[in-house]
Amino acid sequence: MSGSAAIGTWLPLVITLVTLAGGAFIYHFQKKADRKNEILRERRVLYRQFVSTMAEYNLFCTISRNDEAFFQAVARGEQLKAELLVSAPDSVSDALVAFEEAYTRLPSYCMQNVGEEVKANALKEFGEKLGAILHEMRKDTFEDTKISAEMTVGVFGLPKKIAISWGNK
Repeated sequence: MSGSAAIGTWLPLVITLVTLAGGAFIYHFQKKADRKNEILRERRVLYRQFVSTMAEYNLFCTISRNDEAFFQAVARGEQLKAELLVSAPDSVSDALVAFEEAYTRLPSYCMQNVGEEVKANALKEFGEKLGAILHEMRKDTFEDTKISAEMTVGVFGLPKKIAISWGNK
């Protein structure tokens, strides 16, 4: 058998093996990318649920005074915070831990007869800490964001006339 005949015999086998190895390599990376996208999609849903629940929590605490609805929002918030601690990256979890004190303090200030400045500061702290979480969520979701944590605070802030009405039934 001549050299070119041996190459002709082995060439289809080598091409097949290289194709299979390349396909396996590409499949591995595509599967990894698909899994990463699936996890990110799940986190986006969780992020939206958390933000929506915190908006309800803020409104029930500061405006509506509907105790049953407020406690339902608290229960959902607690569940979502637990899910975030399991599913979110460290940056979001760190911001969530920093948010906890403002989150738990806000209702007591809303429902007690304390000065308006104390209530306003509680709402401001709640908004700032929540803004930091939203910023980290956006960075995780979009890998980069031009929306700063300070810019997101206004989403949860309330006009002074509403803030002054806290504690009034």
